Amino acid sequence: MLRVRDVMTAPVVTVAPEEDLATATRLMDEHGVTALPVVDEHGHVLGMVTETEVVRDAVPRNPWVRELHPSAAGPHPACVRDVMSFHPVAVLPDVELPVAADLLVNSSLTSLPVVEDGVVVGIVSRHDLVAVLARSEPVAQQFRTPEESGPAAGVPETGS
Repeated sequence: MLRVRDVMTAPVVTVAPEEDLATATRLMDEHGVTALPVVDEHGHVLGMVTETEVVRDAVPRNPWVRELHPSAAGPHPACVRDVMSFHPVAVLPDVELPVAADLLVNSSLTSLPVVEDGVVVGIVSRHDLVAVLARSEPVAQQFRTPEESGPAAGVPETGS
């Protein structure tokens, strides 16, 4: 069975809560990531900043404004702390991949910080899952448990 450590991206690009938002935005763009774990000086995860927060800040609050620019949206947050989420969902490196996949598929989360002893050691994203599925079918089969079968195998049922 594949585990998070087998597919996570490491080392992970992180940002401090005091970092200015423009720097975080540039880091996301330069590294092609959709989220950055926000960490303290010891590497402990404090939260996450995602494309959603960055874009939401840039969207003008006046629907008649035609430009997508932070100054058009009003006061621009000074730092990551102003827009980050403070309650990140994180996983351990040894978590089985279907558990992480379930969290990513059945929530609005696009990535999960991977922590060991409270310190971020990687990140696993929906993109990492797509990369696994793009490999040969035997590898993709590891997303499934033995009792699952059929065309929707590996996809948890929702609702009740």
